[in-house]
Amino acid sequence: DFMQDWLPKQNEYLQAILESEAPWGDESPVCSQCTQPAQFRCKDCLPSQIFCAACCCKSHRFQPFHRMDEWQGEYFHPCSKWQLRVGLYISFGHGGDSCEQSQDSFKNPILTVVHTNGLHFIQARFCVCRCEPLDRQCIAAGLYPASQRRVRTVFTQQVLDDCILDRVECKTTTHNYFAKLRRLTSDTFPHLVADRYRELLRCVRQWIWIRARMKSGTAHDSPDGKDIKPGGLVTYCAACPQPGVNLPEGWELDRES
Repeated sequence: DFMQDWLPKQNEYLQAILESEAPWGDESPVCSQCTQPAQFRCKDCLPSQIFCAACCCKSHRFQPFHRMDEWQGEYFHPCSKWQLRVGLYISFGHGGDSCEQSQDSFKNPILTVVHTNGLHFIQARFCVCRCEPLDRQCIAAGLYPASQRRVRTVFTQQVLDDCILDRVECKTTTHNYFAKLRRLTSDTFPHLVADRYRELLRCVRQWIWIRARMKSGTAHDSPDGKDIKPGGLVTYCAACPQPGVNLPEGWELDRES
């Protein structure tokens, strides 16, 4: 019995979890990458690491959507805006490197990024040397813009796929799904988290259409979407009976068919 095996271990597990909260004892925490005092603990790195602000920024350059706790002198507290605290930003247009012509004063807004683990607030540094629209730069980086005129909120492709999957398997409404994301962002005050429910609802509908175009092949056969034939978005089903494909000749004469 697995529960009987667990019962004598429960207190041991509990103490091990409590000890992992501050394994350095009475001393001040030190960054795992250097000798500076630690300020942040990553909850998504495995194993969990503690960092100073500089090392936290450097280590998460390509992992900007991890969740962090901030050291408060005696305990760690969730920090929903750690990216702004450490100076982390997302660079667009140069494979993750900053555009040489980009400046802090030129179209570098703070984006609200909605991911599977909640909402994140992070500065964006868009490319200005190629004059590509901001929404296209977001698409190229794997982020889906909530608007085309003034990009301030984006969704990761993972969160759009996850929302659709929750609809299908868990029968979760989009409203409840976003409520979960707000709770993941701030467990204590979810109502204070920015409300992007309408944007999520709209972008999920758009994403379903885009995925249907990709899966059906019409994105290649009709790039402009003007020559899509009736039923062209339907995914081919090998099990459905289709004359000339998986039905023998004369099938209509078979009385048992």
